[in-house]
This record gives sequence, C-alpha cells and structure tokens, in this order.
Amino acid sequence: MQNRELTLPRSRSPQPAVDINGFFKLVGEALALCIETEGPPPNGAPIYVQEYAQEKLAAEDQTNDIVVFRVVSGKMASNLNGGGNPKRPSLREAKTHPEKGTGYQIEIYGWYEQHVVEFTLMSRSNINGNILAEWFHMFLMKYAFALRYFLGRGVDNFEFVERNDDPVDHKEGQEVYVRRLSYQFRLNRLYATESRRLTDIDLTSGIGSEIDNVKLKSSL
Repeated sequence: MQNRELTLPRSRSPQPAVDINGFFKLVGEALALCIETEGPPPNGAPIYVQEYAQEKLAAEDQTNDIVVFRVVSGKMASNLNGGGNPKRPSLREAKTHPEKGTGYQIEIYGWYEQHVVEFTLMSRSNINGNILAEWFHMFLMKYAFALRYFLGRGVDNFEFVERNDDPVDHKEGQEVYVRRLSYQFRLNRLYATESRRLTDIDLTSGIGSEIDNVKLKSSL
C-alpha cells in the first residue's frame, strides 16, 4: 500500500479546515474586515501581531494599540455526541480517487482538539485599554456567533472563558496598560491520504508432492 499526504479536505464545511495557526490568521482577517466595514475603535486601529516588543509600544512615536495572541492550552477533545476523548485520529471517510479511479482511494482522517487561547491587548492609557478590550470582545463574539465566520472553517463550540486581571507594565519609564481576554473552542483537525488498494495476490505453495494454488482477493 502506498500513502502520501494530500491537501487538507473541505470535509463538510464550505472552506478548508484550519489548524491553530490558521485560526489566529482567521481572527486577523476578520479584524481587518471589521475595521474596513464598520470602522476602528475610538483610539484607532490596533496592530495585530503574534509578538511585539513592548519597548516599541512605549516609544514616543508609537500611538497604536496592540493585540498579541497565544495558545494557553490544547488537548484532544470528544466529538459532538460527547463521550471519552479519543487517543488517535479516526477514519472519517473513504472514497474512490476522483482522478485515478478504481484501485485508488482518498482516505480522510480526523480528530478534535480543545484549545484555550488568550489575546493580550496593550494600550498607552487605562481608558483606551478598557475601550479596546470591550470593542475587541464584541468584535470577536459577533464574528464567532452572529456571522459564524469561524464555523465554516472547522472551528466550533466557541466560548468566552474570562477576562483576566488588568496589569500595568512599566517599560522604558512609561506605563503600558494590559487587558487579557481568554476564549476556548473545539478545532476539527483533518488530513487526507491517497491509498492504492490491494486487489489480487497469487500465492503458490508446495509441501512434498502436494501443490496448492490459492488466489486471495481482498479490497482494503
């Protein structure tokens, strides 16, 4: 049997399923779309980055608020019907290869993961920090539920977890006001492989003067 990885399948959603990095990219795309169509928060459009030096935030020429993201935790999760968490991917679907036809098939394997993520919002003032936190939270909830922006890409069971404490970070002699928002969701992970099915094997075996010809047929 021959196996090789294929492009991630669409499965039963209108868009290809994303991984955890794909989720953060989707949030960035949704954020840009929201700012373009509805306008930025009162203090201007925030900068959305994976990591950003706080020294730059404290610099005199830096006026934009900043949104940084990270994974808090991730683990295998159960399916929609509940039950125990699986230990390995399962075969979701097997179908004839659309180009190679009989003898070849596409196998789609999948599993679910439960992730908790945190968005850290940094601002130059306490007031702007509070405004940005409220604006960002409402944006994310709207795109997750009302617009279902993430659902069609393998992200479901989206929930708001908590708003953590609001620390004040002192960097380069200036105060940076921090807001931290946590969310959790279930991620539908998928991958596809191409398999060549075993069709016919001729086995000839001899013991003394007896010869047995056995033809085995199997389709995997």
